[in-house]
Amino acid sequence: MAAPNTPIRRVARFDGAVAGFAFPEPGAVSHGSWNLRAIATARNLRRRGPARPLLSDVEASLRAAGARRLVVDTSDAQALASARALHRRAGYGDGGTLSDFWAPGEAKVTVFKRL
Repeated sequence: MAAPNTPIRRVARFDGAVAGFAFPEPGAVSHGSWNLRAIATARNLRRRGPARPLLSDVEASLRAAGARRLVVDTSDAQALASARALHRRAGYGDGGTLSDFWAPGEAKVTVFKRL
């Protein structure tokens, strides 16, 4: 089955309450590649577990729909170090770094995972 052409949304719950969300969308000029536009968890729940299952759910949904890879663009800012660590632990490989992308001194870091 071909990957769907419309964005999907996922919500994470923790103790019955909304704990986070993820928003992947299909790549505009590629076949089967998706971009994770956003993934976030409630600040008070970070490092308590909702992000990894949320990311796994997104990957499984895309894989079942025939997607080939998921690409994530993030920043090298210290504030996003835990997000970069999450992707490394989940098996994302280095896709490249583009210096001074988001702002002077703040690089864009791209990672990806084959689904």
